[in-house]
Order: sequence, then structure tokens, then C-alpha cells
Amino acid sequence: MSWKGFQKSVTRAPQQFRQRFNVGENTKDAVYVDAERRFAELEKETKRLHDESQKYFDAINGMLNHQKEFSKAIAEIYKPISGRMSDPDSYIAEGNPEGIRACEEYEEIIKELQTSLQPELEMIETRVIRPADELLEIIKVIQKTATKRDHKQLDYDRHRASLKKIQDKKEKTLKDEKALYKAENDVEQSTQEFDYYNNLLKDDLPKLFRLEREFIGPLFQSFYYMQLNVFYTLHEKMQSIDVGYFDLQADVEAAFEKKRGDAQERTEALAIVHFKATGGRKPGQKFTPSSKLSLDSKSSGPTRRSTMDSTENPPPPYSANALSPTTSSSALDASGAGVGRANSTGGAWGMAAKAKGAAPPPPKPKPSRLSGAPAAETVTALYDYEAQAEGDLSFTAGDTIEIIERSSNENEWWTGRVGMKSGQFPELVNIHSAFHQGQFSKVLSDYSPATFSTPNQLPARVLQLRARLALGEYDGVISEVKGDSTPDLEAIKVLAEFLKDPENGVSAAQAGEQLAEKAGDNLTVQICCSTVFAAQENYEQALALLAKHQGTLDAVALIVQIHLLQNRTDLAVKEARNARNFAQDSLLVNLAESWVGMREGGERYQQAFYVFEELAQAPATTSTRSLVGQITAEIHLGRLPEAEAALQQALENIAANEADSKRGAEDAEVLANAVVLNTILGKSKEAQDSREKLEKLNAEHVLLKELNGKREAFEAARAKYAPQFEP
Repeated sequence: MSWKGFQKSVTRAPQQFRQRFNVGENTKDAVYVDAERRFAELEKETKRLHDESQKYFDAINGMLNHQKEFSKAIAEIYKPISGRMSDPDSYIAEGNPEGIRACEEYEEIIKELQTSLQPELEMIETRVIRPADELLEIIKVIQKTATKRDHKQLDYDRHRASLKKIQDKKEKTLKDEKALYKAENDVEQSTQEFDYYNNLLKDDLPKLFRLEREFIGPLFQSFYYMQLNVFYTLHEKMQSIDVGYFDLQADVEAAFEKKRGDAQERTEALAIVHFKATGGRKPGQKFTPSSKLSLDSKSSGPTRRSTMDSTENPPPPYSANALSPTTSSSALDASGAGVGRANSTGGAWGMAAKAKGAAPPPPKPKPSRLSGAPAAETVTALYDYEAQAEGDLSFTAGDTIEIIERSSNENEWWTGRVGMKSGQFPELVNIHSAFHQGQFSKVLSDYSPATFSTPNQLPARVLQLRARLALGEYDGVISEVKGDSTPDLEAIKVLAEFLKDPENGVSAAQAGEQLAEKAGDNLTVQICCSTVFAAQENYEQALALLAKHQGTLDAVALIVQIHLLQNRTDLAVKEARNARNFAQDSLLVNLAESWVGMREGGERYQQAFYVFEELAQAPATTSTRSLVGQITAEIHLGRLPEAEAALQQALENIAANEADSKRGAEDAEVLANAVVLNTILGKSKEAQDSREKLEKLNAEHVLLKELNGKREAFEAARAKYAPQFEP
């Protein structure tokens, strides 16, 4: 590292520390973070591809070399042991000349096989290993650019913090004014540099991922055919071996027995194989004079052999309750709690200890906390939460959060601490995340409204009721909330009655209008009634009601959807951008931007795909809803095989729902996408089957209406322009 680089590292160190521990404002770009993650996976898998290809190349060469060495070793064993004084027949030429000749022939076959395989092995080197090396070199260059981008981000955040610090001063001196001018210039320059590298990587990394798929396709195909040629050549050569020494027609076991003959019996008859050493010291045992073998046959003591072979006084069998020879049963206490030890000297020690008197009582356990201090209340995070504003607390799934304070505002934000970090976080974050990710069954099974604080029990119950509506439990929800005058539950009832019979939803809409006039400031009323109004294409009425929201992301997301229904993409973009300013990396903001991106098209398809795929493929966040988003994005991007794989995963979810007697609105969307995708793929039978299932599930689906409308228009045009013939 140069001196200049060292100085920059020292300058960036404080901001790097703040970024690592999430102190102050830190720039976060969700699209780049996802692309960076995918890039890291690409680098890891490319390195693995290179290493495994090299191992395969070395394994084939090693196998052939070991086969030759095996043949040489066998030949050496077959050769006679001659010219040795230890061999009584050293001058008699004995051996196995036929076996030696077979080994030589086998070795020649392996050499020919190695020569035949050399071109294929060289192709593995040139077509797999070397391209992987080249891709790794490209990745290294991109990694340098990514590192530079990270440095520019540190500079950008550092200069922004400095500028904000100066701007926040109430009274500025002349020195402060000069510093302010310099800080503004630094921010402007760092912004340009950061945006350049950030946008460069965001634009080029998706292109790299697409090219990587194009690179892997022929690479894998080449490897497959080269591997096929290797094994075919091996099979052909080994099958054509014609060495007379081998009886390839006989059974393997029978041929082995024939070659072995009575060699095993004659070997076992040798006295040397029955030799058993009984004396000497054991490995690791120190040598002492007493361990010497006695040379005096008249030794009075028993020998080592006679001691080991003696059966006059065998050791007693093991018993858990056995007493040592020096301890009688009277040594046990009155309760019988004593434990004896077999064949040990423990009894003597016990008697000595008893003579000294009773042992002192054990010390009292150390108290875990001071008696006057109450135990800290803690909760465990089930999902990740990213701070959305300064003062918020970020945490990851599994973190233990110590509750410092419970506030009593509308959203019931708590103040907590994770490690050395403290800040605010919403109590309902987990159930909210599960609901908006489309994990409706999880919302119902993993949460109980009674476990939430009193102000949040009703919002939690509302989320569960909305989840039941998403699963099609209209009658059950209506029955549960019937007669309840709470505005939230009245709104749920309006929505449930409308969803149960959308074609005759006039009465539900009228009830929604009355409820909006009475409790229009209630968030649940805004969401549920606006949903009913928008479904009846009363968009202005729905937007007017939602305009009363107090910066709530649920309302913002619904506003974005309504603007898209109006074909006002410009207003949807504006609403999503405003939400990004105050909510940053929130799940709903990412989803809203993805919906807008799917309408805008072009490169925005890829950005939307990143969000949907991350939700759909992560085990903690996957749902049918996120899979539908991934399928739609894949179709627009032209990645039909990937879309088909995601569709299959969604169809399996439908089958599981059907087995559990649960049906959701997402099931109809999956079938609609199946109709479209199978039509594009030319699978007319599968498309027709999916359409029939969709008609049974939701005959009023928008796709079916459009298809029927186009068919009627076509039939009308055909009838109008069909030639008429007079009889």
C-alpha cells in the first residue's frame, strides 16, 4: 500500500467503524446489496468449478498412473527371491513368469489407454479449467471496482456527516462558513464519484450474471461430452483386454479360488504364523530392573506367563454396588446412599476421612442477580429488521433484545438494546413482515394476539383476520366479527362480505362508505374500505380516503397499487419514491418499487426480479405470493426455463393448500401464470388444464374475462368478414 493509500485508510477508519456498528447515517442500496451478494456467490462457485475440474483432471491421470504402479508391484511379487542366503532355493529359478508377462501386457495396455485419453484430458484443461481461470481474472478486476465503490461510499457518508454537522450549528463563524463551502464541494464531488461506481456496478453486474449463464451452458456441455468420451474409451479398452493369464469368462469368485488353490491352507500350516509373544515390556512402558525377564529357572516368584494364565483367583465380576475389600456394609449410612468401589483402595481413604468427623456443608450457590434488581425483560427476534430512520434499532433473526422502555404511541414502538446498540423498534414487525410476505398460514400459526401488549392486541388480531380472508375463509371471519362495533372489525366485516360475493358487492360498498364517514381516520377502515372502492373502480373515492393516512406504509402500498390500476405509472413512481425517502429499506417499499418496476419494464424487470427471488427462495420468507412475483419477472425477462421451475414450486404449494383445505387468492394467480407460460412454451394441453382449474377456482378472474372478451371479438369479426354465398 502506498503512503497516499495509507492516509486514505486512516481517514476512512472512523466512518468504517460507524458503518460496521450502524452508527449515524449509512447509505444502503438494496439493489446493489443483492447484486453484491450474487457476485460473491458467483466468485465462490467459479473458484469451486475451477478446483473441482482440476481435481477431476488430476484424478483421471492419477488413476492411470496408479494402475501402472499396481502392475509393477504385482510383477515384483511374482519375481523369484533369488541370490539370498535366507532362501534355501535361491539358486532355483522359481517364480510366476506367466503372471509377470500378464503384468507387462497390462502395463502396455494402460500406457496405450493413457495415450488415447491424452487429447480428451487436454481438452478438459483448455475448455474447462482455463476458461474458469479467465473468468476468475475478470472477477478479480470487478472485485477491485467493487472495493473502490465501497471506498467511495465511505467518503460519501463521511462528507455528508461533516456537512450535516456544520449545517446544524446555530451560529456560524467565518471559519465555519469556509468549512461549509469546502464540505459542500466535498459532498458534491463524493456524490458524483459514488454514483458513478454504484450505477456502473448496478448496470453491469446483471449483464455479467446473464453472460455467466451463457458461459456455463457450453462449458457444462463440453465437460459432459469429454467425460463421456473418457469413460467410453476406458470401457472400450478394458473390455477388449486379451491377456491369456486372465480368465474373463469365468465367475470372478471362481477364478479367484482357482488361482489361489491351496495357498491359504499351506500358509496357515506354517509354524511362524502361530507365533505369540508373551514376554517383554509393552510399548510405552518404562524399563525398570524389576521388569527384566528372569533367567533363573528356579525363581521363587511366578513368571509373567503363569500369572496371566492363572485361573485360581480370577477377578470378581463388576457390580455397581460392590464394596471394596476393605469396606464392610456397615460403612454405609442409614439411608443406604453410600456407593462402594470394587477392587480399589477407596475404602481406606473413606475410613480416614470418617475419623476426622463430618465434612462441612457445601457453600450456598451464588445468586444470579441482586435481590433488589428486577430481571430484564427480553424478546427474541424471529426476522431481520433494518433501521428505517436514525434512532431505530437494527437486528437479525435470533437476536435477543433487552427491553428498555415501552412507549404508548399509535404504533407501540419499544426501546431496546442488542449488545452495545440501542434504539427503537416496532413490536409488530414480525407479524407484519410475515403478512406482507404472503405467509398467511404462518401469521395464523406462529402468533397469538394475547401475547402482544394491550395496545397491539387489536392490530395483531386484524392482521390474522386479513390473513384468513387471503386464505378464503370469508364465512368464518364474518361470523367471528358479526355484531362487534369496533371500527377495525367493522371494516374487516365489510371487506369479507365484499370478497365473498364481489358481483353483488353494492351493499358492502355502501356499508364501507358509511364506515368511512364515521371512522375515516382509522387505518384498518382506510385499508379495507379503499380496497372495496378500488375493486369497484371507484379510484378517486379510494384515494380520498387513503389521503388521511399518517405516513403508514400499508396505505402507501395500496395507493401505489391503485395508481397502477389507473395506468398512472408516473404517480405510482412518485408515491414509491416518497416512501423511500422516509422508510428506506422497508419490505413494503421494496415491494412497491418492484410493482412499479414491473409496469415500467426494461431494466426495472431485473431489479423487481431480485426482490421477488430473494423473498421466494429464502426458507424464512418464501410464499406463493412471492413465487408469483418471481414467475412474472422471469417471463418478462425471457427466462422461461427458470420461470417454469418457479411455477412448479408454486404448483406444489397449491397442492399442499388443497390437501389442507386452504385456498388463497394467490392460487388463482399461479394458475393464471401457468396458462400464460404454457401457452408461450407451446404446451397447449397443460395450458388448457390450467385454464380449466382456474375456471373452477375463480370463474371471474381477469385473465378469463380478457380471454373470453377477445374470443367474442374475434368471432364477431370472423362472422362479419366471412364470405357469403347465395344458394
